This record gives sequence, structure tokens and C-alpha cells, in this order.
Amino acid sequence: MNSNQITGIVLKKIPYGDSDWIVTILTEEGMKLSAMAKGAKGSAKRFQGGLDLFSVFRFMIKPKGADFNWLESSDMTWGFAGARRDVLKFACASYFSEIILEFMQEKEEMPHVYSTFLSFLKDLNTELPLLPQTIPVFEHHMLSLFGYKPSLEQCVECSCKITPEQQYHFSTNRGGVICSVCFRGKSDYPLTYQVITKMMDGFSGEAFPVWKSEEVAQARHVLEYFLQYTAGKPFKSLSFLSSILQ
Repeated sequence: MNSNQITGIVLKKIPYGDSDWIVTILTEEGMKLSAMAKGAKGSAKRFQGGLDLFSVFRFMIKPKGADFNWLESSDMTWGFAGARRDVLKFACASYFSEIILEFMQEKEEMPHVYSTFLSFLKDLNTELPLLPQTIPVFEHHMLSLFGYKPSLEQCVECSCKITPEQQYHFSTNRGGVICSVCFRGKSDYPLTYQVITKMMDGFSGEAFPVWKSEEVAQARHVLEYFLQYTAGKPFKSLSFLSSILQ
């Protein structure tokens, strides 16, 4: 079978035997693809850059059947070296990589996921410090990309638009906010009007608004529970990220 050249980001690599890697790639076309890299641990010539996580490579792939590929070589075109030295930024990249791995289906084409994640990685790779609100803003954006955008503009019960006068709670099973008039019972997921509007406006392409530390904590509490509730499992990388932030 003929070899194919693709461009993509290394999302994950698992050791296989003494010298091989099983690599998961997010391709430029927005597909998740796994491949066996035979002898990659000891071949810097064939696999330039050591298949570093979150770096961009040109890969030479040889299909082996419908669901398996051989990775013949790789040439790095962009490296994640700057952020790799910052444990917080690396943990953040690992967390969002795990979200992509969990929500993206094999052979599903989502080019916006590739372009968005690459832009995010390039922002992390600068010398600028990581803004605390970057995490909840990007969590909200990733949920939107995968079709799980939380309903924040209005109450999911009465459909009334959110207002500064009301207090709100987040319903994980309904995937949106509930106003205090419709809310029944207790909730560990309160949301203020200010946090809701900042979550909606945070990825508009303009400069991030200023977030208070308690607003970041409130948004993360809601979105991280909702992400894991939607995935049906906890994210291991989130525990690592949270331990660093604490």
C-alpha cells in the first residue's frame, strides 16, 4: 500500500515494547489517527524531534488495513519547547489534549478543533504567563466545538433571559443555567451573572476581561464537572493540573 504524507499534532504516545511508540495524532484535516512508530525511540534520523507531545510534524504514514497505520517517519515543523519548560502550561496542554482524545471520534473530521488547539498551543508557547481565566474560557470553547455548548443565555426551565438581578445555578443534566425562581433544592454549582457573561464573552477574539479569582474558581468548578459528566469519566490530567494550581 502507498504511503501518505500528513501534517498533525502529537496528542499522545504510548510505549510499546523496548523501541516502539503508539502515537495518536490530530491531523490538519481535524481527524484523530493512531499509528505504530517502529523503532522510534532510537531513531532520531527517521523521527525528528522524538515525536514530542504537542509539536507539529509532517508524517509519512503507511496504512495497514482499515484501522491500523505504520508511522514511517516524521519531520518537525513547529515545536512546543517553550511551554515544555513551564510545568503549568504543559499540564494545561495535557488537559485539553485529553479532552480532544475523549470527545473526538475516530475518522470524524473536525478541522476547527485542529486550528483552535494549534492556536492555543502557540499562545501557551510564548513567554507570557498563563492567565487564570484562560482555562475556563477554553473549556467553554471546547465544549462548544464538540456540540456540548452549555446553555448560558437563558434559563433552561422558563427560557427567561439572564439578568444581573437574578441568581443562577448550573444543571448538569440539562446542560445550562436555571434561575432562582425555577430552581428547586440545593446546588453545589451556583453561577453569578458576572461569571456567566464573562464565560460567554471570553472567546470573542478580543482581550480577555479581568476576572476575579473567585470568578475563575466558580467557572472552573461548573465547567470541569460538566465536562467529566458529559464524558462519563474523570480526566486524569485535570487532577495533575489542579494540583499545580493549588
